[in-house]
Amino acid sequence: MNWMGTGIRAAISVTLLAFLLANVDIGQVLVPLSTASVPWLALALASALAAWVINTAKWSVLLAALERRLSYFYLLALNFVGMFYSMVLPGQIGGEVVKGIRLARYGVAPSDAALSIAADRLTGLIGLALLGVAGVLLAETVPASQAMLILASGVVATAGALLLLGRLRSPSPARANEAGEPTVQGRIRSGMEAAWTTWAAYARSPALLGMVILQAVTFQALVTLSNYLVARSVGVEISIVALAWIVSAVSLVHLLPISLAGLGVREGAYVMLLQQYGVPPAEGLALSLAVFLVILAQALLGGALELFWSGLEPQLLRTLMDSDGRRTPGPVPVPDPSEPPNDMVREPRALPPQTG
Repeated sequence: MNWMGTGIRAAISVTLLAFLLANVDIGQVLVPLSTASVPWLALALASALAAWVINTAKWSVLLAALERRLSYFYLLALNFVGMFYSMVLPGQIGGEVVKGIRLARYGVAPSDAALSIAADRLTGLIGLALLGVAGVLLAETVPASQAMLILASGVVATAGALLLLGRLRSPSPARANEAGEPTVQGRIRSGMEAAWTTWAAYARSPALLGMVILQAVTFQALVTLSNYLVARSVGVEISIVALAWIVSAVSLVHLLPISLAGLGVREGAYVMLLQQYGVPPAEGLALSLAVFLVILAQALLGGALELFWSGLEPQLLRTLMDSDGRRTPGPVPVPDPSEPPNDMVREPRALPPQTG
């Protein structure tokens, strides 16, 4: 673990939070938090959990397209475990790395695991941009919204370029040295070409892409709803349409790997953007901190699942990982860690190109 990098990010988070608190009345921040409506917060948490139910379905579809079929409930739990590690590990992709390692441990080829996670992130970014653009077009016109429209359009353009590149790239064999053995550079190039080939399979399936992008938009809509319910709980008056583009903008800013778990950066973005709608800085900061508590609750759920899994017997873990979600009658054999279970993962095959 890069402790120096973690320390720098923690220092940035503390500095940003200290700056925000120094410019507001702390009492005006604590009062909304201490009097927040518990029922509204519970509904906000329920909406956030429902968003991950949808996102897991999207990830499952992306894996199934590669003929990698795992238990839906395992993938759902793995998403929450990933959130937990994103909180405790340095950087913004620590949770994604853990998810990839777990998939590879249970028989999914590392390249397929990485590609499915990358495709999940990319389609999520497209859904984020689409909902953000919709919010900008429907909300009241403010200067900041113009910038967000340009930024979101750039995200969509980048994603579209990647999809197009996935259509155009073709694999090539790894280069070999004089002894006929593949070189390191050749293996890397071959691996990258294989990843582009698989991504091309996604890009050539409009129905698949349409489904996962719809799921991505639904996920982001539920996240926006969760933020709106948090706003209601702390007494912040703002329309859900305005929050659609604000949450999208904050999520994009949150991707910057300059703070610890997004603390400070997220709060500053909320305060600045909510001021466009007349929300005082103290109330905007209270809303952001309440949103963080909802995120923290989901991460703690992931931590609890991680502790639960660490104490499972191999036989029970084998049952939980059964591909069709049903317990096999009789004793369950302990899996050989050197060989992936045959009933969990199938050999990958290319997606058939769609015509018309």
